[in-house]
Amino acid sequence: MGVEFSFIVPVYGVESYLRQCVDSILGQSFRDVEVILVDDGSPDGSWAICDEYAAADPRVRVIHQMNAGAAAARNVAMGFASGEFVIFVDGDDFLLGHGVLHCVHEALSELHPDVLVVGHEKYWDGDPVLVQHHAAQRRTHDLAWMMRHDVYLNAPWDKVARRSLLVDSGIQFPEDLRTSDDAVWSSELLLATDRIVHTPIKFYGYRQRLGSITASSSASKLADLQTIFDQAAERLGSCNYPARRKAYGAYFARFLAFLMAATSHDATTQNLEFLAKHLYLLPYACSRRARMTRAAVLTVGLRQTVRMTARAQRFIHRRRSSAGAEMR
Repeated sequence: MGVEFSFIVPVYGVESYLRQCVDSILGQSFRDVEVILVDDGSPDGSWAICDEYAAADPRVRVIHQMNAGAAAARNVAMGFASGEFVIFVDGDDFLLGHGVLHCVHEALSELHPDVLVVGHEKYWDGDPVLVQHHAAQRRTHDLAWMMRHDVYLNAPWDKVARRSLLVDSGIQFPEDLRTSDDAVWSSELLLATDRIVHTPIKFYGYRQRLGSITASSSASKLADLQTIFDQAAERLGSCNYPARRKAYGAYFARFLAFLMAATSHDATTQNLEFLAKHLYLLPYACSRRARMTRAAVLTVGLRQTVRMTARAQRFIHRRRSSAGAEMR
């Protein structure tokens, strides 16, 4: 018999954080859950912690596998999930409070969405600075609003997805990419359903760690990004639902603006050529950053926009560092 929520947690090198993660799920006041821990060949003691929880709580199931990456771990776990809804949680993150899942359950019961987009808070590991996501405190079905206010992110962890939607639509995490597989997964939801609702419930605590996969960057990722954007162009051209097409285009316009910021310290000819190839996405720009990026490109051109972005990035970094020093 199925449960209400299947939590899927890929586990790799998170020994210091895993207990907080799992405890935050099992300690929820809403208890109709299963937790599927996928030990992805973790090199530390995470695998033993997984087995410990499985022995202590029948709601926990452990899958041990050779290291294949987070995408493969999530896909494998989906084959064992029985929940009406699926929630992906990274092993170094956690839920914000013991009652947040009950709040999510109530929102799902009232709104009947296929995807519920929830709120989050961001923590910088080793730094007391808490970066709160200051989206307007509004519940809405309006995808354009979500894109405009930057509340539909690339990550899977801020989305509570109906399992039948994922299964019936064949939405999986691409396992052949070294980067942004979660961004592809999130984008596919936009094409699969109109029943996406945003709620301001602060649900998820996201920890950004120095040296984590998210924080690292490499020139070798460019080929994967090229594949992702080429596929996005095909999907955009074949989508027959105007609202979904606009949301999908806005999603990738925001993604492109983010990549311009990432390219600001590595503005090679190859990277600039990649950005130039996909400037057709900027007319879909909806979020503030994407709209500012589009305006800059139209005014001063791509290369100068990248330089301006570099200066803006340095200012943001200094301001964040200053805020952290004040709190300490």
